[in-house]
Amino acid sequence: MPLMIHRTKLFFIFLSINFLFSCQDTTEKQQESIVRIHLKGNVNDLNIYTSPNAYLAEVVNPNVHASLLLPDPSSLELKPYLAINRPVIEMEGTSCRLQYEIRPEAKWEDGSDITGEDVLFT
Repeated sequence: MPLMIHRTKLFFIFLSINFLFSCQDTTEKQQESIVRIHLKGNVNDLNIYTSPNAYLAEVVNPNVHASLLLPDPSSLELKPYLAINRPVIEMEGTSCRLQYEIRPEAKWEDGSDITGEDVLFT
């Protein structure tokens, strides 16, 4: 009988220790929402047109800059992304004017609307 009591005590001690170590504070992990992308080589700037790094155009640009239109992977046809529809094209003499309407749900992370000036800047 004493051996059975000893085993029962050991079992509950083991169970208590296991419970204590399995209860960890996960709030730190849940609060961190950072996406890290490892790049091959150095990135001097985020301008794909002036940077000599071709990898920048493949990886950084799609993850940093949202485009008005994106190619559909199956048909390679340009489909609206930030824009609601394809552009309205107006010819004025020898110049061409493209007019886009930006989706109302297109927002910055602070909740402010993405404007035409923002698209022009990026």
